[in-house]
Parts: sequence; C-alpha cells; structure tokens
Amino acid sequence: MLFLLKPASFAARILAVTVVVFSLVHVLQILTVEMARMIEPVSQRRVLPSDPARRSFLFLRDGTLHKIKRIKDANDTTRAATEEVYDANDTLLLRRPSPKEHDAVYLSFAERLNTSNLIHPYSISPGFSQTVDVPVFNKGTLVEIWRYDRKGEVFAGYDQSGVSLGYLGARGHQLTRANVTELGDSKGFVSWWPRERGSAILLWHSRNALYEIDVKARRVDRLIDATNSDLLNLWGHAWYPMNREHRGYVDPNLYRPLIVCRSMDQRYHLVLRDPNQTISFAPPEEWTQWANNYCQFSATKTDLFLKRSWWEFPARPQEPSDAKARNEWFQEFRRTKKFQGTELYHMDGQGNLELVRQTGWRQNLADADYRIADGSERGVYRVVRCISPGLYAWIVTLMGPQSFTPWLASLQDLVTRIPHSLSPIGLLDYLPISLLMAGVAFWHGRRRLTSRASLISWLAFVFTFNLAGLLTYLALNHTALMPCKTCGKKRSIEQDACPRCAAPLPVPAPSPAHLIMS
Repeated sequence: MLFLLKPASFAARILAVTVVVFSLVHVLQILTVEMARMIEPVSQRRVLPSDPARRSFLFLRDGTLHKIKRIKDANDTTRAATEEVYDANDTLLLRRPSPKEHDAVYLSFAERLNTSNLIHPYSISPGFSQTVDVPVFNKGTLVEIWRYDRKGEVFAGYDQSGVSLGYLGARGHQLTRANVTELGDSKGFVSWWPRERGSAILLWHSRNALYEIDVKARRVDRLIDATNSDLLNLWGHAWYPMNREHRGYVDPNLYRPLIVCRSMDQRYHLVLRDPNQTISFAPPEEWTQWANNYCQFSATKTDLFLKRSWWEFPARPQEPSDAKARNEWFQEFRRTKKFQGTELYHMDGQGNLELVRQTGWRQNLADADYRIADGSERGVYRVVRCISPGLYAWIVTLMGPQSFTPWLASLQDLVTRIPHSLSPIGLLDYLPISLLMAGVAFWHGRRRLTSRASLISWLAFVFTFNLAGLLTYLALNHTALMPCKTCGKKRSIEQDACPRCAAPLPVPAPSPAHLIMS
C-alpha cells in the first residue's frame, strides 16, 4: 500500500491548491465587478426597453380591490417615483408619491420567518460551533439556563449551581432523561423576548413538527404535527409582539395571531389564536398546473383570507433528474408574454374557499426585456467572466435554474451560484483566453516537466479551468532554470536529462567534506 502514498499525496496537493486559487480568483472577480458598479456614474447607465409601470394589487380588509401602478421616474429608473391607485373598474382614485410602506388600511399577509439554523448541512459556517442557551432571569438575576442537546434533541435545564432541573421535549417537562421525548431533527427556530417576561419564547421548527417552547414556564406546545410529511417553509403574522417602529409591524388589534407552515406534500397548516384554531388546507389540483402558484394568508378579527398569485403558463417540470427539460421550460417562460393572475378567497374553519375578488394583468414585454444594463451587463462584467472556466457554461446548461428539489435548495446555492453568476457569456468569450492560458503553460512547462504525458495533462487542466488552472499549475510546477552545459539551452534543475540534447544533469565536483564523509 505504500506505493499509493505518493500519488495520493500529489492529488491532495493539487486539490488543496486548486480550491485556494479558485477562491482567490472568484473573490477578485466579484470585487472587480462591485468596484466597477461603484465607479460608474448612474447617469451613464442605460435601460433596455421595458414596461414603464409596475403593477400590484392590494385589498382592503373588507376585500375591496385597489390596483396600484408605480410609474418610474425618467431621471431615476431605480425608484418608483409616482403611484397611481385605481379601483376594480380602472377608475383613478389617487395619484401620490410612491410610499415606502402602504397604509394599514390594506390587508397584510403572513411573511416568511427567518429561522436561525442550528447546523447548516451544506456549507461551512459558525453554526457548527454554536450552542443554543436560553437563560431565565428573575428580577435581573440569572436563575436558570436551558441548553439544547443536539445529540439528544432535547433541552436540558440547570440552575446557577449546576443542579439539573430536568428536560424539555416533545411532551413537555420531564425530570429524567429516560422519560423525555425527543423534539426531532431541528431545522431552525425563531425566538422573541416579551417585556418583563424574564426569558425568551421559542418557535421550534423540527422536520415533522412545530413547537412553541416557554422555558420559564417549562411548557412545550405542539402547534403542528405532520408525521407523514416534512415541514418546509414557515410564515408568521402578528404571532409575537412588535414595536410600532419595527418594519412590518402588524396591529394586534386588527389581526389574529397566525402561523402558516407548508409541508412537502404541498399542504398548508394554519395555526390561529384568539380563539385557538388549526386548519389544514390542500390547494385544488388545478392550481398546480400553472407556474409560480403562490398562496398567502391573513386572519383579521372576523375573517380568514387566502390570496393566490400565479402566472398563466404551464408549471415547471417536477422530475428532479430532467435538468434539460427544466432549462428549456425556463427559457420559454422568459420569452413568453404571460398573464399574471391574483385571487382573494375567504376561508372558513374547515379550509373551504369562497372567491371574493379576481384580477390580473398581461405583460407588454417578456421577462427577458426587464433588464437594466448597468455595470453588470457592460464590458467589465463580460471581461471578468472571460477568465472563468468554460466548464461553468456546461454546468449551467446541464443543471439549469432551480435544478434541485426544495429540500436541497441550500445545496443548489452552494453548487450553482458561482457558475450561474460567473459563467462565460459565449464560446468566443472564454475560448481565446483558455487557449492563451494553455499556451503560457506550454511555454513554461516544455522546459520544466519531466514527461510528455505530464505536460499534456497539465495543458488539459489549464485549458479547462482557465486562469485558475494556470495559477494552480504555476504554483505546483514552477522551478528554476539553468543552462545546459552541452547545448546551452535552458533546462529545469529537476530534470535528469536535457529535453533537447539528452545530456545528463551535471554532477557537482566532490568537496573535501564530501570525501571525508564518504
């Protein structure tokens, strides 16, 4: 087995150097693009033909529809300067400067909750060394601390002296570890600290259940139980108290606390309070035939609403392995002028729907026309992408956009974000640069590499990985040159024979010290 150590060591060196060089090259590319965007004056940026107005639909709390049209400022295309409000019959009701946030008279819907991940399984992050400790205070004095045990998937409590206070699991508080039930594989959590409470409250998101954990009261409430399907996304609305100055503030006097969670089987699980209520809702089968079908929920003090948005275009292929079909679908989706529909439904306690309003608008231009040709579309970005590996273009073509199923979304970001953002635009952009890099490697390596097979292998490596490949090659193969005593040509000091005249490497004359040692 010892004869395998040398090639394995060399392969490990190549891999390590390649990763380091790729990281440095991509950081340099990103910094170059960002600096170009900062330096380029806004006035020099040009806008490709696009629809001058952006449309959206808002509903009053009684279901009345308002159509909002935001008109772009001719002098500042990045900001919607003017807003026009129309009723359902397209009668102009109001024209005003575009506000940052709309009035509270409009119906607000549950927003995505940003959960803190305990361990991010697809990247290297500080999460690997973090712990979750929930302190409990009494009049400003720390009296308890509850720590999450990742291996056991429970919370263990201790007082100030380190005496065990028991465990918190799926069935609440237990004094012994043997009696506690695991919370399950954690996917993240949301926490908030009520005023004068003395401790935080956690919304704990596991793979198949959602819990609300109050460590001070030593209480665990199972809000959602989806035994047969994994829970995916989490939305919240007026669930925990917020300051009025907080962005996205929801008035608790107008709305009921609401939590929405979508499971892998595409069902929506709703949890409401004041009074307590749970609803499981499965969207109608015909909704799934359209692209970008998206549901939002809102619970006022008297009604429960569902707002559905979709594009009138066939839904994306669901087969994970059919990357080519998904890529073709995406290209066709961008080329097609589509109708975007919006519907507002009233939902009862059993999940039954009653249509309240229906509206929509048709694009005047395809998605591909909605582009601002700023620094990222100009020459700097194009040049930066020329030094990326041509392999990236093949990766993008093979995987296409959103190539993985939702539970692998993080892995998709890790694998495809760099190829998608830095892949060469066309064959003629990167091919001359790759040939140039391979030519430099050939000029450098023909006098240094010890075999023709090694030279050809490195040339293929450099051609494939472009600038990063050349830098990796130079880092691993650069050696000093010396003139050959026979033919006078330059040769590497690591070559036993001259590649031109085959003369051996001259042996230095023995020194007196060498004679004594021998």
